[in-house]
Amino acid sequence: WEAVTADLLLILSRIGNSSNLKLVIRHFDHKNPQVRMNAVRSWEGLATKRDLPTLKRLLEDPDKEVRVQAIVSLTAVGREEAVPYLMVQLEREKDGAVRKTSFDNLFRWHRFWDVGMAGKVFDLATRTESLECDLIQRLLVAGKLDGELAGRFVTHLAGTKRETKLAIASSLGYRQDALSMSVLACLLGDKDDDVAKAARSIVQGMTRTGRSGGVWET
Repeated sequence: WEAVTADLLLILSRIGNSSNLKLVIRHFDHKNPQVRMNAVRSWEGLATKRDLPTLKRLLEDPDKEVRVQAIVSLTAVGREEAVPYLMVQLEREKDGAVRKTSFDNLFRWHRFWDVGMAGKVFDLATRTESLECDLIQRLLVAGKLDGELAGRFVTHLAGTKRETKLAIASSLGYRQDALSMSVLACLLGDKDDDVAKAARSIVQGMTRTGRSGGVWET
């Protein structure tokens, strides 16, 4: 019977009648995780942005696959309005795969972050070793490390682990903006030979590009 219920929930979303949404939401507390999973999928097909709060409790579901589906469905329906939910999820999530899903979906909408969001993500990166490299790298590439946050980033970079510094170096390309130059100067003076070598390689690439009449990235 539970398998039939799970299938029925998917059929409801295909019918596309929003009046079925309440019936779908009732199954968010079902004991079978597959039923809850299909309820989330059906919710995605029926819900609108105003229904985002109804999915909130599934972001804390005991089954990680249900949490992943809730994150994906929340983003699909909420788009930029899902950002606050995704940030909360990223902060509290313990499972690596679920956290990555939160992280990926949060960055999809970085253009809609409010003024303080980049700072919150940066603070999270500095507190969470498993997230630090990927988060900071993406913040840099997305151009979110500006103003006061730029200074904090360069200061923090000096004390990060070797792997993070190498990843940041690989993200710089031949950018000539002020932040990239500050980061490059920091890496050039690093005590780790491989980090300093990576920075020197970037400088040499910039020199070759300049001599050949190429254009540096900005």
